Amino acid sequence: MNPEKDYDPKSFFIPWCQKPYRKITVEDVKYVLSLHYQDTPYDPYGPQGDAVSQRQFRPIGINRTSQIALLQMRPNKSSETTGIQWLVLLQSLKIKRALSELLIS
Repeated sequence: MNPEKDYDPKSFFIPWCQKPYRKITVEDVKYVLSLHYQDTPYDPYGPQGDAVSQRQFRPIGINRTSQIALLQMRPNKSSETTGIQWLVLLQSLKIKRALSELLIS
């Protein structure tokens, strides 16, 4: 979510986590969780690339995704509830709606 960072799936060092350059919205989360390398040679559904590149990386947003886990850090809460893990176990078509409802609250 940092556009100034120039990473691709083959980057040698990609940090496990990093501070976003702005507050992340529900729409941002839904967008990231629906990614499947659109408009790149790695898109398993697109016309670019070849059979090898299209199967080289497993995308996040595919129709077989059945669970999503999000970690939310809330430094303004007590130490017992600073970190929360949201776990959604649903069919992929219902995941985006469930995330919207969870993250708005």
